[in-house]
Amino acid sequence: MVVIAERRGGAGRHAYSDGVSPAMSGAWFVRVVLPRLVRGALAAAVLCLPVVVLAVLVTRHWSPIVDADQRAVLAATNVTRERGFLPALEAWQWWLHPMRVYIAAVPIALWTWHRRLRGRTIWGVVTMLVG
Repeated sequence: MVVIAERRGGAGRHAYSDGVSPAMSGAWFVRVVLPRLVRGALAAAVLCLPVVVLAVLVTRHWSPIVDADQRAVLAATNVTRERGFLPALEAWQWWLHPMRVYIAAVPIALWTWHRRLRGRTIWGVVTMLVG
């Protein structure tokens, strides 16, 4: 497919010798796009499978999972009590309460909006609100 240098109909449009752009040809889709889609789907399936299995086991209250969870909570609580981490963790919890984080993020969101970074601002605000 050879690109003809002359422009037709406006800036940015190119005429192709066979009338079909490379991006629209079926061979390009099969050769380039389809393998990427297949790799992405396989990666998603492989990475999601352990999460789905764990979620099913948790919702079914599978006793080994419940026991492991209870032991982990007990061990973490004991470490916190023995080493005096409780005040630090309570301070962490107080400072990182979502409402305080939102209040701190509002000036940053306004600044990015003013700098015409509207896409990033919307992404950041929506991410905070969904989270």
